Amino acid sequence: MKRILAVAIVLTLLISTYSVFSNANALPGQPSISVQPSPINVVGPGSSFSVDVVVSDITASQKVIGIQFKLAYNNTLLQAVDVKEGPFMLDPGWNLHGTTFINFTEVTRNLGPVVTVGDLINPNDNGVWTAFPTGTGTLATITFQVIGGPADLAHSPIKTALTLKETEIVDFNLNDVTHSDISAPVQIWKTTLSVQPSPTNVVVGQTFSVDVVVNNLTAAMRVFGIQFKLAYDTLCSKWLT
Repeated sequence: MKRILAVAIVLTLLISTYSVFSNANALPGQPSISVQPSPINVVGPGSSFSVDVVVSDITASQKVIGIQFKLAYNNTLLQAVDVKEGPFMLDPGWNLHGTTFINFTEVTRNLGPVVTVGDLINPNDNGVWTAFPTGTGTLATITFQVIGGPADLAHSPIKTALTLKETEIVDFNLNDVTHSDISAPVQIWKTTLSVQPSPTNVVVGQTFSVDVVVNNLTAAMRVFGIQFKLAYDTLCSKWLT
């Protein structure tokens, strides 16, 4: 019975038409839902990255039992590959009877591609909540793979965003708790090797040097080595060192 009630409440959250209180910036002392880190800088295509959706400044007096959000993204550039429940709602201080965590990826008519997440603290066998969350913590961790990116360095970076939509923080009476939303800009960079300076102008008999430079390398790529071949015309030049 408890499980049925929990699932019913989460489904109510996911299809509800309650008014949503959301602003671009969090107000002092007001709860917020945010995407972290922000901004996000990645290299693509082929790389992957994870973001946390974090709830902040929840108080016990608000008697929160459930939180939901949709995270909108550009599916020509990014692909959602994994969603994991974060530790906030699982805290044993208020998670006395387990949680019901629902997530799915869909393409909606109004918002386009989104990751939809709902997380509910289950009540006791009598359908009553006796402890409520407080503080700040991660609701969910979502992993994306970069599937698109700039064609060349001149068009780098491509700018997009992970945008929170239709967020709700709900109390035990299924009333909305006023809050703010903070989304995150994303920049997708092109990693290249380039010969510099370019062009290189020399005269016969002159010795010259060039640098091979890597552009937009990030720690997230976990690179441990780089290899290249530099072709040249043996009729015009000779390699020295």
